[in-house]
Amino acid sequence: MNVEIIGACHQKGEIQTYGENGFQKAEVIIATVEQHPNYYGIELLQHNTDLLDDFEEGKNYKVTCALRGRLVDTQNNGTRPFLSLVAFKVEPVNH
Repeated sequence: MNVEIIGACHQKGEIQTYGENGFQKAEVIIATVEQHPNYYGIELLQHNTDLLDDFEEGKNYKVTCALRGRLVDTQNNGTRPFLSLVAFKVEPVNH
């Protein structure tokens, strides 16, 4: 399932590399532009980490993401759903 989030780049993370295979991941936090903003942590994975160059803090963007979900076992609460937003398209927005 894909979702679009429109908002300002609140924070831009650094690219992190994991494991022997060099898996790459970065995170961007987008704040919606409304009276009571929502904040979304959006992941950039592997070859899409180059989308990080498109972000500038304070500027507005429309980010198209894949909504991914899986079950995670926790120590105290049993199995719980875990959701992530993985970006694959970034467009500047003039607001």
